[in-house]
Amino acid sequence: MSHSTDDRRTRWTSRRVLVATVASLVVAAAVVAVAAVVWGWAVGQYPWLLVDALEIADGSGSRATLQAMLVSLGIGVVLFVPPLLYLLSLAQRGDLAEPR
Repeated sequence: MSHSTDDRRTRWTSRRVLVATVASLVVAAAVVAVAAVVWGWAVGQYPWLLVDALEIADGSGSRATLQAMLVSLGIGVVLFVPPLLYLLSLAQRGDLAEPR
């Protein structure tokens, strides 16, 4: 293989890495922008859940319901986050089987 072919392949790989990096940054910026818009809307509505109809304090569930929801959220985090992190680590290392 000549130097010319190696140089082209290296430049092509560098461009692909650059494009992937820029694409990742664009996606991250879009996520932050959407989160900022939603957060700004929520702050603008405070203390109303539904304007002129329902305040946040009136719209919340009973204390027992809120506690049950927090307990179920905690159980869900304990059950689902560790396997997802393990799956992510397998994918990052390349240990997952290739599809056939």
